[in-house]
Amino acid sequence: MDSQIVELKSALAAMGARLAEMENASGAVRNLQAAFNDGDISWMLISSSMVLFMSLPGLGLFYCGMVREKNVLTVSFQFSFNDSSTIQYRY
Repeated sequence: MDSQIVELKSALAAMGARLAEMENASGAVRNLQAAFNDGDISWMLISSSMVLFMSLPGLGLFYCGMVREKNVLTVSFQFSFNDSSTIQYRY
């Protein structure tokens, strides 16, 4: 019976140490969240959308350059449809 009590006390002590570690980690997360502001997040969203809109015509021209002249219109429509459906699926 005494050995079970000792094991229980050690388990509780280990749980207390883990809880203290978790509290320190949550404080670090709060500090990290305070480091970001709305301007940083807005700039990242704007930059990401600019890169997305820049890559669409570039990839379209790349794929159209790989086919014959009579198939350029078909490939451009296929690329536009596939890309627009991908963008809608992501968001």
